[in-house]
Amino acid sequence: MRFLLLTVFMLMLAGCSTVSLTTSAIKLDQKKIMAVDSFVNYTEVPMAGYRAAAMVDVALLNRGYTSKTIYTSPNEEYLKPNAPLNDRLERARKISADYLVSGEVIEWRYKTGIDGEPAVSLVLRVYDVSTGEVVYSASASKSGFGYSSVGVAAQDVIASMIH
Repeated sequence: MRFLLLTVFMLMLAGCSTVSLTTSAIKLDQKKIMAVDSFVNYTEVPMAGYRAAAMVDVALLNRGYTSKTIYTSPNEEYLKPNAPLNDRLERARKISADYLVSGEVIEWRYKTGIDGEPAVSLVLRVYDVSTGEVVYSASASKSGFGYSSVGVAAQDVIASMIH
């Protein structure tokens, strides 16, 4: 009986920490250069878009992609994530990038309550710099355990979106 209760409890906990993912089926060419732009931040957490972009940049490098950042500071008007797409594509062309990686931070917080679970939700888009068309897109969300951090939840979400 104890074993059964423990198994049910572990399955419930595992269900709380899963990553929900929706992605396009296209595989990106790892030989092409990625320009990582800052992400639009739809949360109330300051700098969440820049945090997400930095984590995506590292995840791309760890997966074998060549990645160059085109974001430097939230104070630079030209590099703001809500700048027109054509401006961001031109910035990527200037560094000889093939793809522009951008996205949105939908949720980046700790849920309130007893557990204080981290919750992260991101959208990722990869644009072909020469055409401006989206060649890959993904969205993922995760709600973690009370003892984990938003950073850990974000890493899990990003890892699930980049292959």
